[in-house]
Amino acid sequence: MLLLLGSNAVGHGRLSLSPYGSTFLLARLIGDGPAARTIAERCPQSGWYLCAWAGRLPADSDVFLWTLDSPVNRDAEGRPRFLGGVLLAEEARIIVAETLRREPWPWPGRRSAMARRSSSRPGWETR
Repeated sequence: MLLLLGSNAVGHGRLSLSPYGSTFLLARLIGDGPAARTIAERCPQSGWYLCAWAGRLPADSDVFLWTLDSPVNRDAEGRPRFLGGVLLAEEARIIVAETLRREPWPWPGRRSAMARRSSSRPGWETR
């Protein structure tokens, strides 16, 4: 773990286990709704890049992260964004923090629903 922290500090300038992990957490919070609500309420005054996507964010975290026309990979005008997840990481960290302040854990009964949804995807097996 220390090696990972050190290599990220040298390679990315950040002492972190996952310097761009906030993008993945943001994708989940958008898919589940809380971050989409934060973006809708705080835009356009916040000036976030994702304000251009407010009201039309994908409801699926995988679509948000991986499709070619997602907010991560294309800007609002449709131009490709190389390393979009990296470009979005700092804003994602801010939006995640704001979302968790606004809605600390808004989905108490959602854990089992999220687990069922994840386990029902092709290639996932439940035992």
